[in-house]
Amino acid sequence: MNGRLQAIVNGYFVSLAPPARLNLSASRAESAGLGPDQTFEFIDLGGHRVALRSAATGKLVCAQDAGTAPLVCDRDEAREWETFELVDLGNSEYALRALVNNKYVCAENAGWDLLIANRDAVGSWETFRLVRLYEPDGLVHELEFVVQMGSDDLRGGRDNIDLLLTTSDGSSRHYPNINGGQTWAPGTWPRAYVVLDPPVAPEAIAQLTLTATVTGGIDGDNIDIHAITVTARDGARSWPVATVGAVRLTGTSRSLTIPVGHPTLLLKIATEDDDLRGGNDNLDVIVRRRVGADLTFHNVNAGQRWADGSIHELSLDLPDGTTAEDLREIVLRARVSGGWNGDNWTMDWLQGRLRTRQGDELIYQHGYQRFRGSSRELVIARS
Repeated sequence: MNGRLQAIVNGYFVSLAPPARLNLSASRAESAGLGPDQTFEFIDLGGHRVALRSAATGKLVCAQDAGTAPLVCDRDEAREWETFELVDLGNSEYALRALVNNKYVCAENAGWDLLIANRDAVGSWETFRLVRLYEPDGLVHELEFVVQMGSDDLRGGRDNIDLLLTTSDGSSRHYPNINGGQTWAPGTWPRAYVVLDPPVAPEAIAQLTLTATVTGGIDGDNIDIHAITVTARDGARSWPVATVGAVRLTGTSRSLTIPVGHPTLLLKIATEDDDLRGGNDNLDVIVRRRVGADLTFHNVNAGQRWADGSIHELSLDLPDGTTAEDLREIVLRARVSGGWNGDNWTMDWLQGRLRTRQGDELIYQHGYQRFRGSSRELVIARS
């Protein structure tokens, strides 16, 4: 397996350190470009033990001087000093423990200094995300979940999120604890990575089900999520799989099912300087078609507040076979009361895209609109 290591402490990738390119440092930004100096072959030595060979030089990484000196990449053979245990921390995060001294590799000084195997415990300085490099074969090797958290966190520990992937032949795969036991704090944008082994064809993915292992109630955990974006990856490209809007997971409503492959209306809505309060003041969306009954989606913000200056993504599942020509207009209906004790809401802009297996097409656009008790609806015709 070939891959790259991204230091959690600073977000930089492990690289051969200039100018000699013998030591290792967590110093390369993705925006600066990644190449052979940041790429390693993870040679399986059995028992979760690996040796790391540089794609740039062909040399192996060594815990120099039995681990008392910074790592060096200059060895030709994997012996004790060149052997590391790959410790799985969940969510594609790992620690490396040197066999020679049983110490963990550390991005010393929060990544400012060279990597060295000298730590007894794992913290952020000793944690690395393993970014695998896959074959460019058009198959889905990895799913990336980008989550926009709302006002109530995912606690982690025993309160986590499991994934069930269902394919078109009716079979399923279970991936427990995709957050790796980590806390997803309110207002953050955490990511979860799920490796599919063996990989699957994009069109074979029929459904994704996320289930929270929460109990709810006073002592339990509830989870507010504003949006989830799911992206698939192979070795050459990435492509969108699904986008989901607001959802609240509780002890009595623990699961979210995400259909894949169906036509989907993706709405991106920005709030300006007056929020959508949530609670009893929410937003409905009505999709009017040229043929067939209107489709009404109630409370698309899931009762959550849309704060001033925030942007939210909604995913509205449409009937199979829906095309852009089938859609006439959409109606935004803000259930606000206005007035001194009521709520008003100011929308800054809206974009609506129809997503099918053939790609995304922009079909709705609108600018500023203020919703109040006397003006609750906005009709937007197809572009």
